[in-house]
Amino acid sequence: MNLFTPSVAAAISTGLLFCTSNVDPDRNTPSISVTVSDAGDGSVIVRANVICYDANTNEPVSRAFTGSNGQVRFILSDWGTYYLKVEAQGYEPVPIPGGAPLPFKVSDGESRPSVYMTPSGSNNSSGGFGGYIKDSSGEPVQGVLIVAGDGTHYYSGTSGPDGYYVFYNLPSGTYTPEAHKSGYQPPVSAQHITVTDKFSIESHTLILTSDNGGTVNGHVAFVAAANPDGDIDVTLIHPETKDAVPGLATLIDASNSDYSISGVPYAEYIAWASYRNDGYVMDPDAIRKFGLPSVSLSLEHPDTSVDFKVTGAIKIISPTNVPDSTYPVELSTTSPTFTWVKTSSYSSAKEYIIVVFDSNGRTVWGGFDASGTIRHTKIDVTDTSSVIFNFDGSAEDSLHSGEIYRWKVYADDDRAAGVQTLLSASEDLMGLFKVVEPEE
Repeated sequence: MNLFTPSVAAAISTGLLFCTSNVDPDRNTPSISVTVSDAGDGSVIVRANVICYDANTNEPVSRAFTGSNGQVRFILSDWGTYYLKVEAQGYEPVPIPGGAPLPFKVSDGESRPSVYMTPSGSNNSSGGFGGYIKDSSGEPVQGVLIVAGDGTHYYSGTSGPDGYYVFYNLPSGTYTPEAHKSGYQPPVSAQHITVTDKFSIESHTLILTSDNGGTVNGHVAFVAAANPDGDIDVTLIHPETKDAVPGLATLIDASNSDYSISGVPYAEYIAWASYRNDGYVMDPDAIRKFGLPSVSLSLEHPDTSVDFKVTGAIKIISPTNVPDSTYPVELSTTSPTFTWVKTSSYSSAKEYIIVVFDSNGRTVWGGFDASGTIRHTKIDVTDTSSVIFNFDGSAEDSLHSGEIYRWKVYADDDRAAGVQTLLSASEDLMGLFKVVEPEE
């Protein structure tokens, strides 16, 4: 899970992924035909690395480089919801680091998404490298999170079904790649790879060893949530890149509240509770003040515990995807009205805070900064439970047709300037919408 992670611009400048209609004459074969182009001049991009993921499992299902026509075609095993991650030398990745990829549905034939990429501006001062992830028997390992760091900056990628991974646009320097996946231990000896201003054609192979690893367990307490029921998830993510580590997540029964994640490689992680659309969110005020909880495992200390507090989420009414889908609802307006249910569970709530993100995770409007300064005019609890986008004229950008967005709402306990105590929030995987041209 890329949370969300868990940032504004028009589609042509951010590298937005959008999906056109399904037009393949063979409607019995689920497939994706991807075209990758330069956002500025529309020229096709050759040798862009395109990975297709199943949006329900976050596992990569196919990977390939674009050809001379800037295209790649994936034959899929089933209909469903997917998303893409795309990288190319000299271009910003799609989505940008920390930005959540947005899904699209493949049904009734071939889907033809297009990706527009923005030049990185560092073509003459960056390089990259690629390689393969294999197990001790030489077989490729897919769905491995690979992180390349130089001690200060960190970049992430994922191995495709063939085990291949690639890093583009790395500043010159020496990098040490890490590899993380449930049930495997990282390479015994670290590789140090020197990156110059050119992409290295040499392949760097990382060997993972099957290992039971350690265990993370603990308790989830429910705050201001009467009679909790259903399942919630606990997920481990990389501390530098904030990427979810494949396989390191579990579901627990809310009535039990105890969890355990096994097969955890010996490393450091950030732990996150209740990311799915399950009616709960992790205490937003604790996250704002103290950050996400961290855990560390080693051969000497293979097991650790971390407890969480979660609370009832603010329910979004519109616009939003339905809870069991990450497919955005379509709107034929660039001035939507955001509506939610008042926080009846919190009688102390005094004001709401709205934030709207574009598809790459950049803030378009609202939210608050690290000091707690709220970036829109006050929204009093007693006055309303709905607002029109950019009602105060403070947005960094307008909404654009063809783009996908996500919005979120927080409840604060005080009317004083700035954030005081965040009591609750809406869920991170709700509030997805796409702006479309109105029908004639």
